Amino acid sequence: MLLVTKALPYLGSGPVWNFYDKLVAPCQTNWWTNVLWVNNLYPAAFDDKCLPWTWFVPCYVQLSLIVPPTLFLYKKVQSKMMSGIILTSITVMAVIMTFAFAFATDHGATIATSDEFFSKVFMNPLFHLSSFFLGICMSLVYVRFRKERGHISALKNSFSSRLIEMLRHN
Repeated sequence: MLLVTKALPYLGSGPVWNFYDKLVAPCQTNWWTNVLWVNNLYPAAFDDKCLPWTWFVPCYVQLSLIVPPTLFLYKKVQSKMMSGIILTSITVMAVIMTFAFAFATDHGATIATSDEFFSKVFMNPLFHLSSFFLGICMSLVYVRFRKERGHISALKNSFSSRLIEMLRHN
């Protein structure tokens, strides 16, 4: 952030260089949002964000806060059936919550049609919660599968047969 805001302005010139100053101007007042990893949430307007292209770092850091409680829950429940039901229920609730969040903000459906959608919905960790949580669940299933299956040569089975076996056993 220091390089982009303090050093790079002295290293460039040209007919479009004045746009660079306009791009990094919000960093004069909102630099702290990048330090605290909340620049994806505050300020709300895209043009007021300091280095807005770095939105994904705080978003994934915020999403990673759900990993420890998920692992704790997964370790507490020993039954494959019960843990599957719980994780599936949470995943379905996350999908519903993502849809409800996007619907409630009412900024359109894609990034291409609305800058408001990008800054107020897409940058928000709630929008990415369902896919992130599904990834956590699939990794937990895979880890349990690998532990129970042991080491078998990758050439012995195709990827699709291993995937079907993993899902069947978990």
